[in-house]
Amino acid sequence: TEDEEVIVWQSEWDSTDDAAEFGMALAARESTRLDADAEDDGNTFSIVADDVLVEIAVDGTSVTYIQAPDEATLDVVLAD
Repeated sequence: TEDEEVIVWQSEWDSTDDAAEFGMALAARESTRLDADAEDDGNTFSIVADDVLVEIAVDGTSVTYIQAPDEATLDVVLAD
């Protein structure tokens, strides 16, 4: 709907270690902010809160953050 927002951004880091460290720190911060646990599958952190989903993906030296209002919207963003 018009009231829902999607946020997507990507950051680049000097090394894979820096990217991994930032991804973990960001997941911890978002988990606290949203009062929800972060599930970690190795390269992707998923956080499901009452009114928002967050996915943080670490791929080499890049970290991608996606916040969506629901799973269907998140799937559309991930498909692009």
